[in-house]
Amino acid sequence: MKRTVLVFGANGFIGRHFFSFAEARNLSKEYSLVAIDRLTPDIDGFEGCACDCLDATTVLALIAERKPDFIIDFIGSFAAESLESLVNMNFGVAKNILDAVKRADCKTQKILLIGSAAEMGMEQSNPISESAIPDPTTPYGLTKFMQSCLAMYYHRVFDLPIVVARTFNLSGPGASPDLSIGNFERQISSAKDGDTILTGDLSNRRDFMEVDRAVAIYWELLMHGSPGEIYNVCSGSSVSVRSVIDGMVEKSGKRLGLGRDPHFVKSGYANDVFGDASKLNDFLAKHRE
Repeated sequence: MKRTVLVFGANGFIGRHFFSFAEARNLSKEYSLVAIDRLTPDIDGFEGCACDCLDATTVLALIAERKPDFIIDFIGSFAAESLESLVNMNFGVAKNILDAVKRADCKTQKILLIGSAAEMGMEQSNPISESAIPDPTTPYGLTKFMQSCLAMYYHRVFDLPIVVARTFNLSGPGASPDLSIGNFERQISSAKDGDTILTGDLSNRRDFMEVDRAVAIYWELLMHGSPGEIYNVCSGSSVSVRSVIDGMVEKSGKRLGLGRDPHFVKSGYANDVFGDASKLNDFLAKHRE
């Protein structure tokens, strides 16, 4: 009998790449993967299901009916009109899922939540390890830290089998325009030869990982990650944002200039951030992808 995997946030950037990975790996042979989002996902070869994940009663009904063996939550937002909206999306959805698993008593084997390097804030020594003390300096980082605290609390108190994948920066097609990578992609896609792309400070350095690589790691963490643990999903080194956008422009085949957008100013961001990948690398060496 196939084991059921509920994938929340299937219509999003990571969700779409995850189902491409699932198709390539032929995961449907052993697992029944259900793509879940506010609007019914239309992903060839997989069942789609609409669910208002902000509504606790709806989430409970879904989980009680499906009794999933595994759950992945890719739902999240980088920006919103208010902190309350971010809390609802980045913390509230995870709480609805965890409460539903607890109340439905469905014997779920593993729950994977996606954390963020933004939880760690600015005053950190590189490489940033999982044991570093979080000190978020942005609303997004704050709400992701709240989610991680919730995960560890529900694991300790209710023994829920939760793993957190603390993800640094992902690159790949389809990224949110609220992220620099997605903004660059949108501008490059619509630009003509000779146009200028507007950017922020390109000297900043970040720890980037291709999203297709990340979703393969997420699957390994779902299958083999130790409950109650946080794993940095990162490369372990940083590259300049300039090198990333240069690569994107080169790949597009267009001749484009780069200009500084005077309105593109962010506060609460460090110049150089990269993670300690040793825990992840040890994990992957033990559980070969």
